[in-house]
Amino acid sequence: MAEGQSKQVTFTKWDVKPGDMKVELLSADGNITYQMKPYEFFVYVTQATTFGMTVTLPPVSECIGGMYHIYVRDYVDANIVIEDFKGDAGLSNITLDVDDQYVLLYSTGEIWIQTSAAGYT
Repeated sequence: MAEGQSKQVTFTKWDVKPGDMKVELLSADGNITYQMKPYEFFVYVTQATTFGMTVTLPPVSECIGGMYHIYVRDYVDANIVIEDFKGDAGLSNITLDVDDQYVLLYSTGEIWIQTSAAGYT
């Protein structure tokens, strides 16, 4: 490489459209388990029926500097549990169980830090 030239690298892992960053989980028959991807910064749960739902965070090491928002829009008699990926960050499970609950988590690359929440148990 000649002096003064810079090398450009495209990191395709994060080549996503803004619409890819938001996920909406709708009610379904049977228990639901959803594995978040590192670029899915917003997860909205709507109408959780009487079946449970588990949302697994992406690997903490792949999310360094990321803020992840999980929000329950409509709740109908079921628990929504948020857990870390294979226990990689030692996060205690978070349970959302009423309308308008949310949690906002930040990844240091090693642990999840809860920055804010509303009404979770």
